[in-house]
Amino acid sequence: MRRFFKGRICRFYVRVFDMKNLNLLFGTILVVGLIAADRVLKVFATDMDYSFFNGFIELVYRQNTGIAFSIPIPVWASILITASLIGFGLVFVFRNFDFGNKLAIFAIALVLAGALGNMYDRIFLGYVVDYISIWKWPVFNFADMCIFCGALIIGVKFDKITSGKK
Repeated sequence: MRRFFKGRICRFYVRVFDMKNLNLLFGTILVVGLIAADRVLKVFATDMDYSFFNGFIELVYRQNTGIAFSIPIPVWASILITASLIGFGLVFVFRNFDFGNKLAIFAIALVLAGALGNMYDRIFLGYVVDYISIWKWPVFNFADMCIFCGALIIGVKFDKITSGKK
């Protein structure tokens, strides 16, 4: 009996604490943490009106009813487009990425957290809260920065973070 459990428990620990599973756990915790940070920043953004470096960087509250770069579009269409992009993105990720690679998990978590953070706003508020303005660039938020940084990592390191599946 003891021998039976010993073998089963060892296999269980090996499977549970496999690097890929730990990386996915890290990615999940990162996504939840980034979404929480995004929500907190957006709550504080309602009272923001600060200027830095002679107006080069401003923290201002804006309601973005459009999509990327404030391009105007109906709310239902932006939800549909965002959900479709998340769906296609997840299919692409699961077919191509090496989940044993920490950089891949980090990049995917950034993009997913940013997309879900903005999707939450669109569904429950009807607009996305933006609050960072840099010079003449459109106003953006923390979730947008997550998406950009994750996409940049994926673009630059694509060969290193894919599993080689074709």
